[in-house]
Amino acid sequence: MSPDARRRVPPDPTRLLNWPIDAITQRYTPRDAMFYALSLGIGQAPADRRQLAYVHENALDMLPGFATVLADPGPWLGDPRLGLDWRSMLHSA
Repeated sequence: MSPDARRRVPPDPTRLLNWPIDAITQRYTPRDAMFYALSLGIGQAPADRRQLAYVHENALDMLPGFATVLADPGPWLGDPRLGLDWRSMLHSA
């Protein structure tokens, strides 16, 4: 048994649901939104006008998933007091 497994407490749903998450303020620029889209592969088809809306500064639109990146409070699920194994979790937006 690994040292981490011995220290881990059993998950407590009440503690998890009441875990304090501090409010955060983020700033972003159009460049950030374009880099996010590019990181997802948007823009690989430069003739596709639907893709250009997310990677070109003229009439720039943002992908909804960008908000999940901005709102992420960091690795709070890895706090050992929660009893969760963050290495086995899957993030999905």
